[in-house]
Amino acid sequence: MKNFLQVFKRSFKEIFKKKQYLLVLLFSFSITFFLFILIPVFIVPKNNLKTQLLVFQFKDYLLILVLSFLFSIFLAMQIYLFFERKNFITTSTKLVSTGIGTIFVGLLGTATCISCLALPFALLGVGFGTMMFFLNYRWYFVGGMILFMFMAIYLTARKINKTCRSC
Repeated sequence: MKNFLQVFKRSFKEIFKKKQYLLVLLFSFSITFFLFILIPVFIVPKNNLKTQLLVFQFKDYLLILVLSFLFSIFLAMQIYLFFERKNFITTSTKLVSTGIGTIFVGLLGTATCISCLALPFALLGVGFGTMMFFLNYRWYFVGGMILFMFMAIYLTARKINKTCRSC
C-alpha cells in the first residue's frame, strides 16, 4: 500500500510542479462537472437547468464530483505524457477511450429517471429491457468505472515515474 501511494505522490509532484497542468486539471474539472449537469438538460424534452438541479440528489452531485475529478486528473496526466514524452498515438487513443467511458458512466450514474437514458440508448440501438437492466444495476457499473479510472490513473502514474516495464 505504501508503494501504491508513493507512485501517486511522485507522479503528482512531477506533473503539478508546472502550473499549466494544474490549470488543465481545474479547467477540465469545471467543464466535465457542468457537462454532466447540462447533458440531461439538453437530452430530455422540456427540461431546464433549474428543474435538473432540483432533481439531482446529494449522491448525484457527489458522483459528478468524483467522476469529474478522476477524469480531470487522468486528463492532466495524459496531456503531460503527450507533451513531455512525445508519445502521440497511444496517449491520444487512451485519452479518447477513457473520456468516452467516463462520460457514458457519468450519464448512467446520474440518470435519475428513464427519460434521461431513453434518447442516448435509443441512438445506440439499445432496447427498453436493456435500458431497464442498466438502470437497475447502474451503481455496479458506476463502481466498476470508478475502479477502472483509479487503475488507469495508477498505471499512468507508473508510466510517468518510469516504473512500469510494459508501458
